[in-house]
Amino acid sequence: MALVAAVLKAYRGVHEVITTIMLNSIVIALSDYLTSNPFKEPDQPLTRTPKIQDSAQMPDLLGLPLGFFSSYRTFHHTLVDHEKYHYWF
Repeated sequence: MALVAAVLKAYRGVHEVITTIMLNSIVIALSDYLTSNPFKEPDQPLTRTPKIQDSAQMPDLLGLPLGFFSSYRTFHHTLVDHEKYHYWF
């Protein structure tokens, strides 16, 4: 989506914040359609996708998902280590 906003900004001068806000509604509608129709779990009254297989899930480490540790490292790097590297994300 950032590519669409960047191309519109570069070639048409469209403001990128407005473009990304408008593109959010398109992405929400697309994801709602996909989860309600082709990816919907059969014989379920609620809209949900099938459960992710155990072989495709991230493993746990110390009782927490591995994604917790990677997100903590990203948080620590961007908010704590920024003074050491002299830049801000």
